[in-house]
Amino acid sequence: VEDVLGAAARGPESASVSPPPQQQQQQAEPSGIPVRRVAHSAVRQRIAARMVESLLHTAPHVTNVFEVDLTAVLAHRERHRQSFAERAVPLTLSAYFVRAAVAAIEPAERTVRAAERAAADAQSATDEARKAVGDAHTRFQSAIYTWQEAASDWIGGVQRHCATYELVGIQAPVEV
Repeated sequence: VEDVLGAAARGPESASVSPPPQQQQQQAEPSGIPVRRVAHSAVRQRIAARMVESLLHTAPHVTNVFEVDLTAVLAHRERHRQSFAERAVPLTLSAYFVRAAVAAIEPAERTVRAAERAAADAQSATDEARKAVGDAHTRFQSAIYTWQEAASDWIGGVQRHCATYELVGIQAPVEV
C-alpha cells in the first residue's frame, strides 16, 4: 500500500513517466546486490494509476475497533501455558478468539436449525394438505361419476318404460 500511496503523493504524471529502456541503469541495493530496474509497460502503468484512483477515491474504507478486556484470558493463558508447553503446543490468543467466535455462532446455528425444522414441518403439512385435497377431489369425482351412472340408468329405465307404454298404446306417465 505504501508504494501506491507514494505514487499518489507524487501525482498522476509520475505514474505514466518512466525512463526509456536505453536509459535504464544497473543499481546496487543497500545489501550490495546489483539490481536492474525495468520500466513498466503502458498497460501496467495504467493498472497502477487505476489502483491509486480506486484506493484513494473509489473504494469504500471501513475500520472497526473493538476494545476488549483480556485480563481473565491472559491470566488463564499464564496458568495453563506450562501444561501446553509440555505437549509442545503453544497456547496462543487465537485459540481463545476461535472459542469466543464459536460460542457466539452456536446460538445462531441452533436458531437456523430450528427454522429449518419448522420449514420442513410446514412443507410436510403442505404435502399432507395437498394429498388430502387430492383424495377429496378423487372421491368427489367418483361420486359424480356414480351419480351420472345412476342418473343415466334411471333415464334409460324411464325411456324403456315409455317405449313399452307406447307399444301397448298407453299414455306414458312421465315425459322425459
